[in-house]
Amino acid sequence: MADQQTIDVLNRLLAVHCYSLSTFWSIAHPWSDDRGDEVAEALQHVVADEAETQQRLVAMIRDFRGRTQTGTFPMEFTSLHDLSSDYLLGELIRRQRINIDVITQCVADLATAPLAKSAAEEALGAAKAHLETFEQLATQPTA
Repeated sequence: MADQQTIDVLNRLLAVHCYSLSTFWSIAHPWSDDRGDEVAEALQHVVADEAETQQRLVAMIRDFRGRTQTGTFPMEFTSLHDLSSDYLLGELIRRQRINIDVITQCVADLATAPLAKSAAEEALGAAKAHLETFEQLATQPTA
């Protein structure tokens, strides 16, 4: 059984994945412009990765006899429905950088819990790969 601090950090990591802008965008179905399909396809892959991470984290928290506590989507996400895909890509990049900072702190906070730290490091690697995906999309010329 892990200590409560480890479970709290895992819950913080879980919240990052449950309530990311990419997850919100995938379930809110905002207005889409010409690049919307391209961005939506990339988001499907990111959201699928985040869902797998969520499942692993939930299982780990339960294995540690903890309770999952994730939170809610930030309220400001609700104002992003009518914006262009290019603007939203910028927001995805900005938010992903914030998420990477949070995940990096989670890795540091889990220094004494090797199994949990390993899961956080894996999540960090995936988050960095997702950022690269968003940045590549943002640099592609629009049709």
